[in-house]
Amino acid sequence: MFRVSFLFVLAFATLISCKDASKVSVIVEVEGVPDSATAFITGNSDALGNWNPSQVELIKDDSFHVVHFTLDTSEVVEFKITLGSWETEGRLGDGSAPPNVSFKADKDTIIHLRYSSWTAPPVESTVVGVLDIIELPFPNEDFPTRKIRVWRPYAADYKRYRTLYMADGQNLFDAATANMGEEWKIDESMKELKDYNMSIVVGIDNSPLRMKEYLDTPEGEVYRKWVVEVVVPYVDEHYSTIPGAFNRLLGGSSAGGTVSLLLHRRESKTFGGGALCFSPAVYYQGEETQIDLIPSFRSSNKAPIYFDMGGLGVDSVLKPGLDMLTDSLDAFGWTEDNKWYKYEYFPEDDHNEMAWRGRFKDAYTWYNQTLKVYMKAVHFTNAAEDNH
Repeated sequence: MFRVSFLFVLAFATLISCKDASKVSVIVEVEGVPDSATAFITGNSDALGNWNPSQVELIKDDSFHVVHFTLDTSEVVEFKITLGSWETEGRLGDGSAPPNVSFKADKDTIIHLRYSSWTAPPVESTVVGVLDIIELPFPNEDFPTRKIRVWRPYAADYKRYRTLYMADGQNLFDAATANMGEEWKIDESMKELKDYNMSIVVGIDNSPLRMKEYLDTPEGEVYRKWVVEVVVPYVDEHYSTIPGAFNRLLGGSSAGGTVSLLLHRRESKTFGGGALCFSPAVYYQGEETQIDLIPSFRSSNKAPIYFDMGGLGVDSVLKPGLDMLTDSLDAFGWTEDNKWYKYEYFPEDDHNEMAWRGRFKDAYTWYNQTLKVYMKAVHFTNAAEDNH
């Protein structure tokens, strides 16, 4: 088989006869793992550990480390190989981290990869503005604390700001802490705005339980309750926020977009300001994962919501669900008085931080413009109700 330092060519072969036609078999072989090390695969499904870099172990077989798994036919897969942490993911000859391995599981597949190194070159902090990192107690015995990252534009500032709460906090502000070294550059984007459009941004780090906590699960209910009862009160007490539900916005990508919508729709008394949802999973019916947020939008409770989707990789799987949701919003009356949502499609964009950071500033600008109309509408409605 033709091999290079990092091989994206997928050699398709009938490896194992799958009796179930709805399943395909995938084998990943990895070269270049140090003799004393253990290699792991991590990716976008339960079988791949849901991006936990130390959960799904490869088995040593002669000079290779191997993993075999089965997937639903036509499932879009993304993964990386690590030695147990994001600091030790497989790297190219120049020390850079390669993109995710991505493919559509439409037939039995063998993938052969060879890496040159496993140590990330030193990365300097890229934070612009002021970033505080705080650990707050979390109700889980295995993970009893969680980090939040609170960004503000200035160290000494008596102005009050609205607050943007975002998922996957470690990826938002600093290349030195971002998974795979790619950050959203939220801090740079905010600093480019006029002061009255800026927000204090609260990034909440994810955990190894990310997928369970970001979806509509018992773990997700615990997580959302913690955000409402612990994180928000802490931020309002220690920072110059403008209080009130309408002044709290949510944001995130992929499952981070899902939890943003769940918090907005389920906890609107705390998060009434809307949401920015990049490549969100809003409707998906898989064997292990069921997502359906459409019914939560039937209520008359409306606020500005931004949606977008790329056309490549995982986004191509998530797009039909988002199309269903936005069609439902039209049917539910979300465009009667004003169009309270925006849906943008980027056919050349993939499912990653580089794409999302390129879309953030325009999304946030649209939100600010729409929020002004929304606040006037809310004020008018409240005034009319007070006169009855």
